[in-house]
Amino acid sequence: MSEYHGKWHDCCPVCFFPDRLVLETMDTICVCCGIRFGEDDDLMTLEELRENWVKQGCSWFDPRCGPPADWDARKQMEGGRSVPRGR
Repeated sequence: MSEYHGKWHDCCPVCFFPDRLVLETMDTICVCCGIRFGEDDDLMTLEELRENWVKQGCSWFDPRCGPPADWDARKQMEGGRSVPRGR
């Protein structure tokens, strides 16, 4: 299980979308990259999940809430460089 589980976070540790979430259950899914914490991060490292998301074009995951009007995935990830990476 990832070191991120059971703790509050100000952003997703995969795509760095600034959303306050707690990664406790398999019900926690990032609206931006679609990572299901407790499932996807048990199969791959956070870096591998991030690489896959980038290779797939950094598409917004949840169509119900849509990305912010000024959303730019590349800028979002550049801003996340201070977030600890890995498991």
